[in-house]
Amino acid sequence: MLQGDPKGGPGLRFTAFCAECPDTPLAVYDWSQQQLKPWLQAQRSDNIAVLAQTEALAALARELADDIHSGAAPASVPLSDPDEQAVAWPVLCLRRFTVALKEKDAEATRVWADELAAATFGLADLHRWLDTLLQSHIASLDFQGLYRDAFEYAEINGPTVASQQSSDLHFPGPVIAWGQNYLEVERQAEKTFGAPAVMTSLATYHDLSEAPAARWVFPEHRGAFLWLRSRLSPANRNTWDLAATSPWTHSYLAAVLYRAVLSETLDAVAIVLQRLDHMQPAAGVEELMDALFYRAGFHTSGFYWADRYDARLLDAAGQILGPKDSVIRAAHAIANNLLDGWKNYGGGVLTLREALDTRKLDCVRGTDLVGALYRNAGQGRYYLVRLNCAIAGHSVAAVPVDANHPDRLLIVDSLEPNLPERYWPAPYLDEFTWPDGYPGPRGPLFSAELHTRGLNGYIFAEGYVVRGRNAGKHVRAPLIHLTGELYNAVPGGIRPMASDAPPARSTAMLRGLASRPNTPASPAEPFYRPGPAPEASTASMPSSVSSESTP
Repeated sequence: MLQGDPKGGPGLRFTAFCAECPDTPLAVYDWSQQQLKPWLQAQRSDNIAVLAQTEALAALARELADDIHSGAAPASVPLSDPDEQAVAWPVLCLRRFTVALKEKDAEATRVWADELAAATFGLADLHRWLDTLLQSHIASLDFQGLYRDAFEYAEINGPTVASQQSSDLHFPGPVIAWGQNYLEVERQAEKTFGAPAVMTSLATYHDLSEAPAARWVFPEHRGAFLWLRSRLSPANRNTWDLAATSPWTHSYLAAVLYRAVLSETLDAVAIVLQRLDHMQPAAGVEELMDALFYRAGFHTSGFYWADRYDARLLDAAGQILGPKDSVIRAAHAIANNLLDGWKNYGGGVLTLREALDTRKLDCVRGTDLVGALYRNAGQGRYYLVRLNCAIAGHSVAAVPVDANHPDRLLIVDSLEPNLPERYWPAPYLDEFTWPDGYPGPRGPLFSAELHTRGLNGYIFAEGYVVRGRNAGKHVRAPLIHLTGELYNAVPGGIRPMASDAPPARSTAMLRGLASRPNTPASPAEPFYRPGPAPEASTASMPSSVSSESTP
C-alpha cells in the first residue's frame, strides 16, 4: 500500500488525504462531499495561480528561442550563471544557454534556447494536466452528490465500501481514487526538478535536424521517440510530432515512452503503430495517442505495464485488422469465446496474462481484454462505462464505429454473447437488465458513467442519474484535453438530460446465453480462432534504444 505524504506532490498528497476516508457507504458519501470535494477545490485554486505563471514563463522561453532563430538579439537574458546547485531541467538548460551565448557559439545557443523552450513548456503542461484532472474529479463528485440514494441503498443492503471497493465502486471516480493520474504528474515533476547531470549530454546525442519535435521529449527517451517515429508514414509522423509539441499530449506521450522503455515493449508498440499506420495513414492526434494507452481497460488494468502486449494478444489482434466496426466486433467475440458461457466467469484476476493462463475473467477483465485486442489492432478512442448498482457494479466499453458520427459510441459488453446496435447512453436511460445468467451480485441501476483516457488512467467524462430523487440529471466534465474529439471545449456542469437524447431501448437487452451453442474449448487450444498469418514483425530495435538508461 502506497503511503501518502501531505507535504509531497499531488499524488502523495491525495493518497495521504484519502487515508481518512471512512468505511460505511453513507459515511463515504458525506466525507466525499464535505471534505474531499472542498480539498480538491482548494488544490485546484492553488494550482491555477502557478499554471498562469508557468504558462507565462513558457511563452517567454518560446519567444526567446524564436528570437535566436531569427537572428535577433535576445532581450533580458541573465548573463551571470544560474544557481550552480540547482538541478531542475529548465535551470540546466538556461545554464547551458547562457554559456553558449557568452562563448558566441551560435549552434549551441540555438540548441539550448530550444531545450529551454521545451523544458518550460513541459513544466506548464504538468500544471495544465493537474488542472484538468482536478476538474474531472470535482465533476465526478458533483455527479456523486446527485445519487445519495445509491449510498442509502448500499447502507441497508450491502457490505462496507472498504470490503467491496474493487467490485462495487460506489466511491466516486474510482479510476482517480487510486491516484494513478496524480502520481504521474508527480513523477514527471520529480524528473523535471531533479534532472541528473547526464541529461545535458543526452540532449545533444541525437541528430534532430529531421525531427526537431524530439527535443520536446525527455533526452533519455528521444531514441525511443525517433525509432517509433520511423515506423510511421509521413502524414502520421507529422501527427506524432504534433503530439509531442501540443498541450496535454506532450506529457501523455512522455508517460507512454517512459513505460514502454522500462517494460521493454518498444517492439510491440512499433507493431501497433504500423498497424494503425496501415489502416489510418493520416490519423488524428487523439486516435494515435489513445492506441498507445498501456491501460487497456478500467483502473485495475495495467498493474503489469506490458500486460496488453502479451504475445498472444498481439498475435490475435493481428488477425482481426480492419475498420473500427469489424475490429471491435471481432475483439468482443474473442473475449466472449474465452468466457464460454459462464463456465469461465471469475473475479480476482488482476492481469490479462493471468486471465489467458487461467481462462478466467469478469466484466472488468473482459473489458480490459477487448480493449487490448482493439488497441493492439491499431485502433484508438476506447472509452469505458461504469454502471453503479449500489451493491454491485458492471463495466462495459464504448467505441465510436461511425467516422461520420464520432460522438456516437457503440456499447460493448464482454459478458454478452451478441453485440447489438446500442449506443451510449440510451440503454441505461430506462430499464437496465443484467446479462442473462449473470452469476454475480446484482442491484438496481442508479447511475451510468462514461470515462475517457487521462494522463495515466481513465477519468470521469460524464454521467447520468437514472434512479432516485435526481433521476434525469446529467453531469459533464469540461475535458478540453481531447483534441477536437468527443468532449473538446464542451462546458461542464449539471443539467437535465438533453431533450434530443437517444430514446431508451430497454427491449434491446441481450438474448439469453442458454441459446448459445455449448462448444467449450480445450485449455490447450488458443483462446482465439486462428486466421490469416499476421504481418511480419518489425526489426529488433537498435541497441541505442534498447540500452537507454532511466533514473
